[in-house]
Amino acid sequence: MPNNEHDAKAILPHPRSGEKAISYQLEQPAQPFVRSARWLPNTGAVDFGVAKTDGAFRCETFRDHLIITPLPDGEDFAVRLPIKRVKSVEAGGQPVPFKFEDGTLTFTAAKTNFAYRVQLR
Repeated sequence: MPNNEHDAKAILPHPRSGEKAISYQLEQPAQPFVRSARWLPNTGAVDFGVAKTDGAFRCETFRDHLIITPLPDGEDFAVRLPIKRVKSVEAGGQPVPFKFEDGTLTFTAAKTNFAYRVQLR
């Protein structure tokens, strides 16, 4: 039994003859794994015009509400949306604290919540 995924050995069947003719051994990579920049903490917010955030999310728009779904495997991050009217923000049926100043909605998307419903007035 291999000690980890890098110690694995295998013999694969030859693609034409079906005989076991190809073998390989996984080796440690030369460079350590580095997470994508979207997973790195303390990165600056990016202003997309319609949203400003230091995370990543999908936004679905409906007549009377928005659904904000953060991408998985990230950390908590701030969401800032230019919206004219906001009634409430909730996740899993529970209210989420938010600020609404000068036409900008701001709240923190926590990694523990799957999605947020922004109810419009």
